[in-house]
Amino acid sequence: MKILLFVIVLFSELTYAGDLKGLVLNRKSKQPLEYVDVILKGSNLETITDSNGYFMIKDIPNGQYLLSIPTMLHEKYEEPLNFDSMISEYDLKILLEKVVPYVPRDSVIEQYHSNLNSFSPNELLEIKIDSIDANGSVYSTFENLSAFPIYVLRTIDCFSSCRVNIYSDKKEITPKVIRIADCVGMKTHPDSTDFIKISPHSEINYPAVKSYSSIPINGSNDYEVALTYNYKRPEKIYGPKFTYGAEAFYKIYKETFYYYNMAFRSEIKSKIIRYFN
Repeated sequence: MKILLFVIVLFSELTYAGDLKGLVLNRKSKQPLEYVDVILKGSNLETITDSNGYFMIKDIPNGQYLLSIPTMLHEKYEEPLNFDSMISEYDLKILLEKVVPYVPRDSVIEQYHSNLNSFSPNELLEIKIDSIDANGSVYSTFENLSAFPIYVLRTIDCFSSCRVNIYSDKKEITPKVIRIADCVGMKTHPDSTDFIKISPHSEINYPAVKSYSSIPINGSNDYEVALTYNYKRPEKIYGPKFTYGAEAFYKIYKETFYYYNMAFRSEIKSKIIRYFN
């Protein structure tokens, strides 16, 4: 009986599990950092913060680990943690300082954008809506009005360069853009297939842009539709799940940064088109 009791006690110590929870905030603003990776190195356990900056990892076996929170927009955070029979739970408040992102520059690309910036956006590009289907996807034509080639990025589910606005009875029925949390496992960065060249004084049929409208575009109501191409400077464009430092990310995704940097940087709106059902 004593031997059996010893084995049960020893087994319970070996399989003891603890919990880790915490809150991740911007150090200056104290605003929560949502959808940030939280990785427990030394294990296969990881999670992301929720919309309020909270995270939790449960049932962590005894052992020594390194808590890592890698982010491209804030300082890297790492802290050693030790789970044993004396320490079974950590409740952390983590403050991260925002950092200036690493964005490689190319003098040729910057000169190209400098040339474009000598014109207003409406002198360079015109967007014309051609049609909208029953699922709310908009088909359009992009016309280059300038003597320069213009490069635009195709909109994909988790990288939005175009937005559709659909109005019914003067109320917008299109939802907000897709949430970062919905993008896990999906394509989040443009590549060569999403990089579209428009030759000088030419036009292209821009790939269909989804509106994600919850109301089918059919029935008895009339609808007004607008399409906006809006691409900011590269340092303001980030994907949802960067698990590398900025320089390491650039080395791995160098091609992606090229497309980020080369793409047309402006906001262009189409005319509002009214459809009658």
